[in-house]
Amino acid sequence: MAEPFETLREVGVAIGGIKEQLGTYAKVFGAVVVLGLGVLGFLYTKIDEVEEGVARNTAILERIEAKMDRVALDTGAIRETVQTARSSPSSNSFPGWVGVAADKSEAVSAVEKVLESEGWIFFPQDQRDD
Repeated sequence: MAEPFETLREVGVAIGGIKEQLGTYAKVFGAVVVLGLGVLGFLYTKIDEVEEGVARNTAILERIEAKMDRVALDTGAIRETVQTARSSPSSNSFPGWVGVAADKSEAVSAVEKVLESEGWIFFPQDQRDD
């Protein structure tokens, strides 16, 4: 058990010890707060960099998605043209290309393996003015 204080000097020494202990606690707490603020500031800058990276990646993905949409539209148009040409082939089934009817003759021996009986072969149309 603690002894009771008998003089004012004893009380002053005890209060001085408590003040010194509280001062030490305040310094440690202040250092922890400053260190915590430094870490939070560092993390904030890193989070900001990550957000910028995510924004760049999102923009890239949106451009890719737009290109994929255009490719899907083009593919749909090509599919329709091919289906039309398959159902009723003609020499002008594909704009910009010239179609030639072919059967199993020596003129088309290079594509003989592809053709089972008869079909059409399309070549790029010559753009020269003769």
